Amino acid sequence: MKTQIYQTLNTETILYRRELHQIPKTGTHLPQTSDYIKKRLSDFGVSFIPNEGDGGLIAFLDTKRPGKTIAFRADMDALPIKEETGLLYASTNGNMHACGHDAHMAILLSTIFYIKEHLSEFYGRFLFLFQTGEEISKGALIMKEEPFFLAHQPDYLFGLHIGLLHPEVSTGQLGISPGLLMASYDKFHITITGKGCHGSTPNKGIIPSTCEIEGTIRALSADMRSFLWKRLIEIAEFSAKSLRAEAKVTIEAGAPALSNNAHATVALTKAAETLFPKEDIVSPLSPIMVGEDFSEYLTDIPGAFFFLGAGNEKKDCSYPHHHSKFQIDEDVLWKGCALFIETAKQLT
Repeated sequence: MKTQIYQTLNTETILYRRELHQIPKTGTHLPQTSDYIKKRLSDFGVSFIPNEGDGGLIAFLDTKRPGKTIAFRADMDALPIKEETGLLYASTNGNMHACGHDAHMAILLSTIFYIKEHLSEFYGRFLFLFQTGEEISKGALIMKEEPFFLAHQPDYLFGLHIGLLHPEVSTGQLGISPGLLMASYDKFHITITGKGCHGSTPNKGIIPSTCEIEGTIRALSADMRSFLWKRLIEIAEFSAKSLRAEAKVTIEAGAPALSNNAHATVALTKAAETLFPKEDIVSPLSPIMVGEDFSEYLTDIPGAFFFLGAGNEKKDCSYPHHHSKFQIDEDVLWKGCALFIETAKQLT
């Protein structure tokens, strides 16, 4: 079976994932993570270009034969969460890969290794994007402006998310769907200023002089996203005025809603069907309110994003993303590599 070839990648993929799991960093400057990726790529004999705008990098392979340029992306950043998994390879630096980005990098590394070792089976060119700052919705926009990326615009771009994000995708299943898949997400901050007073005389003020409210805005369309921005400001400002206070609203734009390109999704689905039984491919999917800055690429590059289910109660992998005890079932990692590789074959 074709899948047996890819299953052999799992041992090394788990190794990469566990080593990356121990060195999580947040934001766009990830020196330890970047150095790890560079070392592995050098071991593979694969060329790469460090980003100018952050700690990300782009690896690349050229078959020297006519064909399309296909890109694959893995996010690199972690979260400011103290890990409580008790794993032997748990992070101890106060940050944690509590969303699966360590697995995404590991999957991409194994994908690169396979394509490099079997380059004669492929056509065209490949870009492998190791992107920072997904959790703060900054990394994709930085990557899109990198000179090397701009000079080698891909014809198609693919990404994945592992874990328990989509409720319709179970352990070991692939969630693939055309069109709208994930929501936009923006952050808001409201500062309310009023007249402070003593708790014994609330009739003379609103107790503290200031109050701060923070949250996120999620929407499944650009029109609704715009409406919610406007409505949030109106409600905050006029509610405060009605109580003789003042509200100042700041909105930090995140990523737009994620919508898969139809042709790219067809290629992804065909690749999945050559590898896995029908019951392991979940399609179509309902849109979810989780956001992903992979959507920034899809505003002008055809591409598709898929889910790889990796929850497993028997292995204590049932905690949600961004939880201090979040874990994944590592036995399914090879499936991400396999789908990336077969998709590359479909399109080149």
